[in-house]
Amino acid sequence: MDVINEFILQAAASPWLPLIMFATAVLDGFFPPIPSETVLVAAAAVAASTGSLPAVLLLGLVAAVGTVIGDNSC
Repeated sequence: MDVINEFILQAAASPWLPLIMFATAVLDGFFPPIPSETVLVAAAAVAASTGSLPAVLLLGLVAAVGTVIGDNSC
């Protein structure tokens, strides 16, 4: 179980996380089964548990921009 927790914490600290969040939010506009809300809530919960408020705000901003772009493009 510790291996899984360590993997999740490393994934949440990855510099690629905002890009992945943006991509899932944009794709959610075209293909609704993509769970962008689930990805956002999970990533924000892990970021908040590590005490990183700027990361939570960045994820929210990136998700909002991605959602607007995805919905307007569709």
